[in-house]
Amino acid sequence: MKAFRKIGFFTAFILPALVIVGYSLGGAWNFIALFFSFIFLPIVDQWMGIDTRNENEEEAKIKGEEFYYRFVTYIWTFVQMTFVIWGAYAICSGRITTAIEWSGFILSFALVTGGIGIT
Repeated sequence: MKAFRKIGFFTAFILPALVIVGYSLGGAWNFIALFFSFIFLPIVDQWMGIDTRNENEEEAKIKGEEFYYRFVTYIWTFVQMTFVIWGAYAICSGRITTAIEWSGFILSFALVTGGIGIT
């Protein structure tokens, strides 16, 4: 279970992938990242219940020093920069034409760059 928890830190990379998938599929698919974040994940979270196991302060300090957790944030820096450049390309490409596509793309893109990127 501990390995599963460690891998969980990479779930942040699902959202940019969903934005790209939504853009590729077009139309209302641009909302897929929003659906995933605000509908699917809360349902899964409710289904899984509350995890009452916490690390004690000593274990938390040791884990805070592990390179693995810093590595995830280091990778995110490059993903974020690449994602912003791709987003500029996606907007300039002219493939997004309808109001639904624009709404879905802008909200999903903002979720990734603002919601995760700022954190």
